[in-house]
Amino acid sequence: MSEAAATQVGTLIVQAIGLLLLSFISAWILSWRATVLRSWRIPYRSAYFVSIKALLISFVLGVLAARTVGYLGGPSHGLAQPIGVLLCIVSWWFAHRNALMRLEVPRIVVWPKDARAISASVFGFLMVSLMASSAAILVLVFVISLFTRGTIG
Repeated sequence: MSEAAATQVGTLIVQAIGLLLLSFISAWILSWRATVLRSWRIPYRSAYFVSIKALLISFVLGVLAARTVGYLGGPSHGLAQPIGVLLCIVSWWFAHRNALMRLEVPRIVVWPKDARAISASVFGFLMVSLMASSAAILVLVFVISLFTRGTIG
């Protein structure tokens, strides 16, 4: 296996692990936001299946969009990642909303307006939690690098 192929396989494995972690967080946020916004009790397992469906669909469509734009080359080659991320976000929202509308939980009727509101809320809290965890990791790495270089201590 060449080094480039090994790098791509490793990248896909790390992204798959990241998707699983993100789906756990997203399912927890979905259960919480449905309870807060609409007083709905969505079981964690159902929320997890909604989250994993939305994340898988958005990941596949985002990667396909980035690869397609990347293969086109020319002046649009630099747009591959931003277009992939944009399509990933939009497809996540549509997939999450549709999966939420098809959710079969007793005594809960999900209207499109409710599904849009809950999906938007989940997306907002998910992005805030990702930004906060990224900032915490950066601060941790910075503090560790200060100690390992001998600047402090």
